[in-house]
Amino acid sequence: MRIFSLAESLCGRVKNALFPGTLDFRAKIFTVLAVAGFLISVSTALIGIANGAGAGNVTAGGIAALLAAVLLVYSKRSGRYRLCYIITVAGVFIGLFPFMFFSAGGYHSGMPVFFVFAVIFTIFMLEGGTAAVMALLELAIYTGISVYACYRPGAVTFFKNEEALLADVIFGFVTVSLALGITMFLQIRLYRDHQRELETAREEALRSSRVKSAFLSNMSHEIRTPINVILGMNEMILRTNEWEQRDPAANEAAHYARAIESAGKTLLALVNNVLDMSRIESGKMELNEGPYKTAELVRELFVMEQETAARKDLAFTVEADENLPSELFGDETRIKQVALNFLSNAFKYTEKGGVVLRVKGRGGPGNFRLCIEVEDTGIGIREEQKPGLFGIFTRLDTEQRRNIEGSGLGLAIAKELAGLMGGSIGVESVWGRGSVFTLELPQGVLNAGPAGSFLAGETAVRREYGFTAPDARILAVDDNAENLEVLRALLARTGIQVDTVRGGAECLAAVQRETYHAVIMDYIMPGMDGIETFRRLREDAAREAAPETPVIVLTAHTALGTAGRFLDEGFAACLAKPVTGAGLEAALLRILPPGLVRRGAALRQGEPFSPTTPAYGELARAMAEHGVVLEQGLRYFSGDAEQYRKTAAVFLKNYPERKSELQRLVEKRDWTGLWFRAHSLKSSAKTAGARNLGETAARLEAYCSNSKDAGGGDALIEGAAALLFAEWEEMKQGLELFVDESL
Repeated sequence: MRIFSLAESLCGRVKNALFPGTLDFRAKIFTVLAVAGFLISVSTALIGIANGAGAGNVTAGGIAALLAAVLLVYSKRSGRYRLCYIITVAGVFIGLFPFMFFSAGGYHSGMPVFFVFAVIFTIFMLEGGTAAVMALLELAIYTGISVYACYRPGAVTFFKNEEALLADVIFGFVTVSLALGITMFLQIRLYRDHQRELETAREEALRSSRVKSAFLSNMSHEIRTPINVILGMNEMILRTNEWEQRDPAANEAAHYARAIESAGKTLLALVNNVLDMSRIESGKMELNEGPYKTAELVRELFVMEQETAARKDLAFTVEADENLPSELFGDETRIKQVALNFLSNAFKYTEKGGVVLRVKGRGGPGNFRLCIEVEDTGIGIREEQKPGLFGIFTRLDTEQRRNIEGSGLGLAIAKELAGLMGGSIGVESVWGRGSVFTLELPQGVLNAGPAGSFLAGETAVRREYGFTAPDARILAVDDNAENLEVLRALLARTGIQVDTVRGGAECLAAVQRETYHAVIMDYIMPGMDGIETFRRLREDAAREAAPETPVIVLTAHTALGTAGRFLDEGFAACLAKPVTGAGLEAALLRILPPGLVRRGAALRQGEPFSPTTPAYGELARAMAEHGVVLEQGLRYFSGDAEQYRKTAAVFLKNYPERKSELQRLVEKRDWTGLWFRAHSLKSSAKTAGARNLGETAARLEAYCSNSKDAGGGDALIEGAAALLFAEWEEMKQGLELFVDESL
């Protein structure tokens, strides 16, 4: 046993000495071949003596063995492996091998096998052009000496008998096979090791990327919430100052408020960019394609940047082809995001002159491409800066750009979005004279008729969704009575006939009885949820060979990819709760039959109740003491106080029954039932303007959900429920102030 241990220990020391872990692949192969070369050369010399080969052959074998030993020792001590590779190729393969060829039987020997070995070794050891040149040189030399030996056999020292020749041939192909076999074995093993390392590194990189993306996404959402609050409250300061016509000191405060607004919007844009980039890197950036009006796209781009142009005293011109198709199919939101990035940069880097927005198209309905160009007279971009222009966090920090805000994410996001939409972006620029940024995208053509005039002589055009459709009939599905009343109120000015039901089963029955032009359905409902109900609707339509009714789904879930999943399911649209009137009307405009819709003819609403109304300020302050933000509640009803009052009256009417129901669920510890009711209350509270109550309902919903999944958490649920009842009572008192007020 001790002998085996000593042998094993000796082998381990030899292995560590010859093949340390830090040695790269070529160096390991060279070491193997140097050791093999030494042994082969010694064996060749000894076999040459035994076979009666010429003295030159024996001498060459000895020289080759000595050279192999010297190169092996030198390479280990100096680390200059490449030099050793070249010496081996030049000294052994090109110098000694031809000599050994003539002194040991020519091509009637094992030497041709060593020629193959030499060429393969050369390709393994050297790189690129050097390997190719040396291998070709070896092939030329070996071919030449073989031809020479054929025509000058007297130059060759042949073996004395067939047995000696046979021994030499066998020795040649056995030794070369072993050397090449070991080489290939090492290469394959090293390749597998590298693959495992790469796979491990890849998995680690993906994990790190996911963690980073999740962190950025969560932080972006968390940061965006207080920013929106700051901007919203700051907007109230600005409005109050304008409405009350305060003194110069107040105007100075308004100046500070406008600075807050500017900085807040910049910070919000940065956060949104970080969120977009995290979505792109995690592969969760999704398109939301649909029909859109070409003219409205151009108008909105003009209106959104017109104020910037006026503030910097720059000309802003729109050059749009009036023969563009009037209606296209694509992701209008992302198109605007890219175009607005171009426009924003153009105004940032332009101090005099102006900016031109050009919109044109190429191709026909089957292969139409929308082209958007933004040209400015700004400082331009140097030629050497262009390659890195669209990189992440890239900013061209010249003296002219030092005071310009920006994260360096905008153009990187624009490029990714363009690629996601199947298009491309480009830039042409002359330093000191300006730039032209171009976006080109394939778009579907829904209406090839000309779009006509885009601005119609107006300096500002505001997009309105106002319309009436008194002959249209829709079905609203929600388990919450207040939410149904909100939908009625939001659609009151359109004249649409709205039927309501309280669940999925009732929805299926209603669609069987009546014909509806659209269905508006909540996602989270007891029994059948929105998706199951939608699937049943499609199955019923297919069974009866009837046309499918388009369905708009309402959801409070706003996680990444939620809208895309609903659209993939087949829903006509997905709207986040609480729903606004403008968002609901915009969605209905896309799906209602055109013959039922009359644009720009909205029914008369109640008089807007705004901060200019004398009673507004005092009432808003009184309601705020009870946790109800009047401005937020009115916003969902486009400022229509009468519709808001009707909805608030419904909340108050249902309050005792709904509160008793939740109390019974808490007493019974029915956390599943409580989860549904808290989810429902969350959106209706926000619609009413009760922000605190909505947030408490959301926490209670989350606690109930965690309890369903993992068990426990009763104390948290009961504590959140107690707080919810207190805030609910406060909301009731705040809404009573509004309903009782004579407006």
